[in-house]
Amino acid sequence: MSRSKNLISLGIIKNPNISHESILYLTAAVPRLSFLDLRECTNIDLNVAVKNMEHFTELKELYIGPASVARIKSDEFISSLMGHIPDLFVLHLSQLSGLVDDDLCEVLKHAVALHDFYVSFIDFGWKMAGALSSCLPNLIKLSLVGSKTFVDADLRCICGSMTNLSVLILAACPRISDAGFS
Repeated sequence: MSRSKNLISLGIIKNPNISHESILYLTAAVPRLSFLDLRECTNIDLNVAVKNMEHFTELKELYIGPASVARIKSDEFISSLMGHIPDLFVLHLSQLSGLVDDDLCEVLKHAVALHDFYVSFIDFGWKMAGALSSCLPNLIKLSLVGSKTFVDADLRCICGSMTNLSVLILAACPRISDAGFS
């Protein structure tokens, strides 16, 4: 990688052999990385990896989770992620045990450039819906998957205020009914 200083896009998907140590090396070797996909790299301690990601200077698209190594320490994780949040166009968070509705709300309050937000199997609800509605009215793509706490009123809140939304994906949210679309 040391000869790949011009690398701007890297996807390491479904690789159990990658750990957070690789992220530290990458931040030194290719600090201008703008696209990073770590989906299903289950051996990564994301608490440490996201801390190491602070050294990326131009990150615009980030795909992370799930991770099975350690439970997310939400305060540390969000604090480390916050340096990138205002510049991200795409953020996908999947099955990050330890993150809750309040954490997602905090992230979204600062995600002014976000166009594509995907969250799966993290219990999100009214706080995240409120942050989406008030902070991200220009969001284009929204994917909400696997929340037991997301309800019809949350969906109405989002749909009523996000007039630029062109793609909405709802899956495995058992508390959404016909009333959410009325």
